[in-house]
Amino acid sequence: MAQSLTHEMQVELRPDSGVIVVEDTITVAKPVDRFEFILNAGLEIDASNASITKLTESADGRRVAYRAVPENPTTQLVLRYRGAPLFGKRRQMGGMPEGEVSAKGVYLDSNSAWHARFDQPISALDLRVVLPDGWQSISVGKRAVAGTTQHWRTSQPHDNLYLLAARYQRYAVQHSETELSVWLLDDDPELAERYLNVMGGYIDHYAKLIGPYPFAKFAVVENRWQTGYGMPSFTLLGSRVMRLPFI
Repeated sequence: MAQSLTHEMQVELRPDSGVIVVEDTITVAKPVDRFEFILNAGLEIDASNASITKLTESADGRRVAYRAVPENPTTQLVLRYRGAPLFGKRRQMGGMPEGEVSAKGVYLDSNSAWHARFDQPISALDLRVVLPDGWQSISVGKRAVAGTTQHWRTSQPHDNLYLLAARYQRYAVQHSETELSVWLLDDDPELAERYLNVMGGYIDHYAKLIGPYPFAKFAVVENRWQTGYGMPSFTLLGSRVMRLPFI
């Protein structure tokens, strides 16, 4: 199924129970008679417009391959899945787990197959996240907020779908057409200002060297684990890392 593929998703995060509840409308450019994808084995799945068959399970038991067959060829597949995603014990940089959905925070990326993974990049994303009071989410794309729902949208291709959430304190300024923001686990306006004062200058500097900055935002996000990760439109820095004077 090598054609454009978009996700229109609504995700409810229930951190206290470790559960996510997702409705995902996948759209492709031309009608197909089947959709094949991978999903985390901790999630129960059904489709409103197709019959689903389990194909194989990964050796570690954490991912399942499915085939969804609609009654007639179609460009859309509507999936609903919910449950507590299963994560491996392997640790990444700074001791960070493969993924997390807990009262301390949420970290999800495509490696854990928390969403339906197809064998091609995501062409565009429309993601609405329903959160507990006081929580903030961050993902790829441009942000909008309505009550406890946060909306992320991008029309740029991505090969990884990130979703993070916690009780962040958010600080933001506008720099030309790019929103600059800092997301901290504790209120620290001075630290946020240090970053906001220089981020725009760096974007302008590198734009002159390699071309215009392609994203709607750039965000510095604090992490409980001591990481130094770069994702499309944001960076994930450990609490101690981002307070180092040379950073």
